Amino acid sequence: MVRNPMQGRSSKGHPIALSLVIELAMKNLFFKKLRTTLTAMGVVIGIGSVVFLFAFATGLQNLVSKQVIGSKSVKTVDVSSARSKVVRLDAASQDKIRTIGSIESVSKIYNAAGKASVQESQLDTVVYGVDKGYLDLSSVKLIQGSQLGESDDAVLTNTALVKALGADQSKFIGQKIHLKFTLTGSATDDKTTVEQDFVVKGIVDGAAGAEAYVPSSVFEKNGTSVASNLKILVSNQNDVPQVRREIESLGFSSTSPLDTLDQINQVFGLLQLILIGFGGIGVIIAVLGMFNTLTISLLERTREIGLMITLGARQRDVRRMFIVESLILSIVGGVVGILGAWVFGLTANIALNSFAHSRGVTEEVSAFAFPPILILSTLILSAILGLLVVYFPARRAALIDPIEALRNE
Repeated sequence: MVRNPMQGRSSKGHPIALSLVIELAMKNLFFKKLRTTLTAMGVVIGIGSVVFLFAFATGLQNLVSKQVIGSKSVKTVDVSSARSKVVRLDAASQDKIRTIGSIESVSKIYNAAGKASVQESQLDTVVYGVDKGYLDLSSVKLIQGSQLGESDDAVLTNTALVKALGADQSKFIGQKIHLKFTLTGSATDDKTTVEQDFVVKGIVDGAAGAEAYVPSSVFEKNGTSVASNLKILVSNQNDVPQVRREIESLGFSSTSPLDTLDQINQVFGLLQLILIGFGGIGVIIAVLGMFNTLTISLLERTREIGLMITLGARQRDVRRMFIVESLILSIVGGVVGILGAWVFGLTANIALNSFAHSRGVTEEVSAFAFPPILILSTLILSAILGLLVVYFPARRAALIDPIEALRNE
């Protein structure tokens, strides 16, 4: 005996069980396999293109932010004196800044113009006096050797200085270099010339100009008491704006990596909108394909729907059947689209890293990023699109007159 799916349900009974609605929806979809597959592929391409382009924009944003900010913490603030003759970064000013709340540490840097010479080679260079804290918080990247220690005769040189001197970078560590520079950072503006031999402890990255980094004690022992800049570490990123306001109220200027980060986010926010706009074209095409499929399915099944209503199915049952069909198409298409975009992005990252490594780049590069919020948002968007697309077909199906449907068929 064949079981009637509506058996046991009177006109005043409960709606058809959801499991049966899902079973009917699945059978309807698989009845026209080719049409269903093509419709799902449209959803996959539309959703996948949006995810792929958004992941590309997000990956580029992360990559640019990392390159621009470098190793500098977003909790740091750089302090300088815009009016060096009036407000100076001397010991008294540094003590005032240290009293500001939320500040963990204050590091200083001095600079002076000078000359560097090795044997018979000589060139102009900038000499910086730094402490360990400043180097740790700055974007100075050590590529060979070791950092400055307690010794006053240690120096770090950048790659541009080594290249300009015509020295062999692999053998430059441990060599002696003669530095001559003039200091003007005292309270009386007296000039002091320093000439000293230093031992190269490390080489840092930098090709913009010749630079040498010596311990700040070298400057201080020769009478320099006014720093060129300060680098401040704030305990909490949210406190950075307040700390900057208090520093600026003392007459100093301040900058923060957050400024650059905000500008980068604004630019890439616009780029993301543009790329999503291009990807949205595919989504629109997918939506039209789903609407067309559901509408044709409705026209083909008018007699079936009329028969279901005659047997006792309610309008809500018919609506739910179409809604389930649409959700299956949209969610399955969204999941497959996300997986496809992730596979393409992962493949592109592997190819990009392989190319970068062949060019001597040792760091890992990721041009595509798939944050969890992107995956979750895409799945929710797929479900919402499915509900929007099915509204009119489901409503029309629920309003079918069973007598007219059976008579016309």
